[in-house]
Amino acid sequence: MGYFHFGGLGPVITWLIWPLMYLYTFFIKIPVYPNAPLQTPALHSSSHSDETLTPGDGETTPQWPLVLFSHGLCGTRTTYSNLCTRLAASGRIVLAFEHRDGSAPVCMPRNPETGEAKVKLYLKPDQVIWPKNGNTEDEAHTLALRFDQLEFRKREIYLAYSAFTSFIHTGNLGDLQVIDDTTGDVRAEQIGYESWKGLVECEKDVAFVGHSFGGATVFSLLSTPPPVPYNPIPITHALALDPWLEPLPSPGPEPYVHTESASDSLVGVEKNAQCDQVKDEEKGFPPPKMLVLNSEGFSLWRVHFSRLEEVVKGWDRGRVITILRSTHVSFSDFPLLIPSFFPSSSSSTATLLSKIIGNLSVAFLEDRLYRDSGHGDDEKSGEIVDGEGLGVRERELVIEDVEWREGVAGRKWKRRMVGEVGDVVLH
Repeated sequence: MGYFHFGGLGPVITWLIWPLMYLYTFFIKIPVYPNAPLQTPALHSSSHSDETLTPGDGETTPQWPLVLFSHGLCGTRTTYSNLCTRLAASGRIVLAFEHRDGSAPVCMPRNPETGEAKVKLYLKPDQVIWPKNGNTEDEAHTLALRFDQLEFRKREIYLAYSAFTSFIHTGNLGDLQVIDDTTGDVRAEQIGYESWKGLVECEKDVAFVGHSFGGATVFSLLSTPPPVPYNPIPITHALALDPWLEPLPSPGPEPYVHTESASDSLVGVEKNAQCDQVKDEEKGFPPPKMLVLNSEGFSLWRVHFSRLEEVVKGWDRGRVITILRSTHVSFSDFPLLIPSFFPSSSSSTATLLSKIIGNLSVAFLEDRLYRDSGHGDDEKSGEIVDGEGLGVRERELVIEDVEWREGVAGRKWKRRMVGEVGDVVLH
């Protein structure tokens, strides 16, 4: 129903299409074990070799690395299930947010006291009534709602990260709510919360991934200080998928460099004895590694792409990669679920692009995206690993005009990059 509201469809059309959509999606299944206990990660050396360590080798308790994922406009926590499960399958815990800022087609926040859910549909800019405070220019700005939503999202992410960190340290839900059906087949005592205790690394090497407006969220969060009373999230890898930059202030955004006491590195949890032994000295949080994966259409959007290139230059080891024949929705599940709805994407094309996006994303998070080019440690001088490793082929940037269609008004042309489906261009 949320997508029908987003599309502006009336109640009659909604009720005509709804049964068909329900029957179609009813048979789509994802092979998962719901509410399964968290597996203990294998012990590996710090060099990420395949040699498994045994207790007593001086290695601390192994933990899964953490990934935060922010969806785009009209997205949900499940819209990117294919990519998120790919990241999880690489040995990571993925927290996929469903933002309550009005950017999801529908969300159902619950009253923490009564447990009652409230339906909240997608919020359109023309549905917002701004207070009369004399600042009519800002009130009338078409992106004013997006500015506020970015602030909402940032606080939401810090709050969720803090609550999840506390949960990992204590094994207790705390501020987290269970939305599973605890009165049916799955009961609360069957969800093995204790299995999560201490098995996720929340204090370092966190990755932040976002698509479209979620990509803007990535830049916004990393370019501003954390809201009071939260400490910085130790993000080391930032992956922006087709980021939409228009809601962000210009010039910029530039990375915000955090300086924090080492003893305050835990967020929202009580410091343990091990942390108390750390010297209370100032340490800096360097800007994270930045990678932007762009669709071909977003890279051909001249004004927007020019700004993107300037923004990425301000980020240490920042890089932009365009995936040929990909579209803005290629990063989501939609082309895989309903390829016939997207004329430029067949089922095989959608599957190939999804695989390449997943391969590039995982390689970036594992610091193996670039091949050593013999120019020292400068990652920008490297090349994408090709062949069976990532299944991609690098292309030089060449743009051509191709005939799109011929109609009453004559031929229409469009620009595209020279290459095949799934080829990549490094900028």
